[in-house]
Amino acid sequence: MPVISSVEFQRNFGLYQDKALAEPVIISKNGRERLVLLSVDEYQRLKA
Repeated sequence: MPVISSVEFQRNFGLYQDKALAEPVIISKNGRERLVLLSVDEYQRLKA
């Protein structure tokens, strides 16, 4: 699972949107992991 900064995420949103279709992407802010971007399919699987 790649970990990227929120600034990197903003600069390359399209790239990480595509990456999240294959695997979750962790977004950090100030060096702390804050969010996870994942595909709808993965979200539905986890929710079930």
